[in-house]
Amino acid sequence: MMDAMLLLERCRRANQDIEQLADRLMMMRDSQIHISQVLDGMPRASKKEDRMAMYVARMDALERELAERKETASLDRVFAVMVIDKALKYKAREREVLWRYYVLGMSVEEIAHMLVLSVSRIRNAKQDGINQVRQTEAEDIMLAAGFQPGEDGLNRDENTSNMG
Repeated sequence: MMDAMLLLERCRRANQDIEQLADRLMMMRDSQIHISQVLDGMPRASKKEDRMAMYVARMDALERELAERKETASLDRVFAVMVIDKALKYKAREREVLWRYYVLGMSVEEIAHMLVLSVSRIRNAKQDGINQVRQTEAEDIMLAAGFQPGEDGLNRDENTSNMG
């Protein structure tokens, strides 16, 4: 059985991972790689030619990792939204808080500012929402949406046409 809170936490971690990867990529892009012109007019790395090749290879690997993580995260977000909507069908504030916290990756303080509520009210709404989600079986929600349990999580069942 997959726990509904596990899905939400996985979605939040995915947001954090993507942010960290994007930051690393940006830092690499902004790093000082000095290219100098030599007499033949061809660009060269400032110390060694293979330094540039290593830099490009690392950038490429980070970009691929970021793209893969974003793809996985998009599916995690779909699952998280389904769990939140099902568990909190009639609780708009709790649904909004959990959606912003787990799916968008916002902090409690950012949510409070955005919704013009106190941090303590947001924390209470978040905890109430979490308590409600814990009573929801995530696997049942996913199965109803046409996803089947797999060894590495839930996989989309291509034969199921419940999604439209």
